[in-house]
Order: sequence, then C-alpha cells, then structure tokens
Amino acid sequence: MDLEMLRSLFAYDHWVNDRLMGVVQLVSDERLHEPMGGSFDTIFGTTAHILQGEMFYYYRWTGQEQPGTSRPSEKRTIAELRDLSVQHRRLMDQFLRELAPDAAHAPIRYGRRGGEVFYELPLWQIMLQVVNHGTHHRAELADMLTRVGHPPPPTDLIVYYQEQAGPAS
Repeated sequence: MDLEMLRSLFAYDHWVNDRLMGVVQLVSDERLHEPMGGSFDTIFGTTAHILQGEMFYYYRWTGQEQPGTSRPSEKRTIAELRDLSVQHRRLMDQFLRELAPDAAHAPIRYGRRGGEVFYELPLWQIMLQVVNHGTHHRAELADMLTRVGHPPPPTDLIVYYQEQAGPAS
C-alpha cells in the first residue's frame, strides 16, 4: 500500500467527519437522542460510534490499551465528542506522519471474540478498515440528519479531491 494513498484516504476521512460534525452540531439535543433506527439508533450514538471505531483501530495499530477516560459512548454532549475527536485526531495524524513504508506492511496479530480467534493482517489492511467502517456509519448518519431536516453536503471522495485541487485553469 502506497503511503501517499493511505494518508490521502485518512485526510478524506477527517474531512468528511468534519463536514458531518458541522451538521450534527445544528441538531437540537432532543433530536440528537431521538431513536431513528440504524446500527446505533440515534444521531448522537452513531456519531459516537464512528469516533469509537477510529479510536478502537488506532489502539489496535499501536498495540496500546485505550484509556478508559476516552470512551465516546460515555460522553454526553456533541461538544464533548468533538473535543475528544480533536484530541484523537492529533494522535492519528502523528501516527500517519511517522509511519514508515515498511511499517504499513508489517503484520499485526490481534485477537477477537474474547481472544478465542486470532488474525494476522498487514497494518495497511487494518487501517483501511477505519475508512470503510466510517463510510458505512456516515451513510446512516447522513440519512438520520436528512430526516431531521439537516441534510449534509456531499461527502463523496471525488468532491474532497476536487476541493483539494481547486478548479483547473
């Protein structure tokens, strides 16, 4: 996996999360916690889950334990989630900046389901899961936001690249 491509996908991931967080912040507290179906039922729950997924995988990449004080599901406000997201993004960005090409191909061994099943995959494959996982839940979030009257702006990858490139001269 090419590091430039990997870093680009994470830059997109940050961009789209920021776009959606900007819309989530417009939603009333009542509607944030309104049951709406989907994997995590509410706008707040889905937003927290997207962040939790990023954190979960980051700590898997680094082999560290996630601090108990930084669980998105324990936050009560969007402002708290946003602040935790900003803190966590600094860690992710530092990891991405310092990632050596060979390290992206290094195998990561990890357990699942109570440690009964183990997998060993190259780091880059586990990293791509973060963007893929976020895409699934961001689609659910976009649907919920639309249903409460706050449709998000386009979040397509090509829109991100177009914004980065600017218009052709």
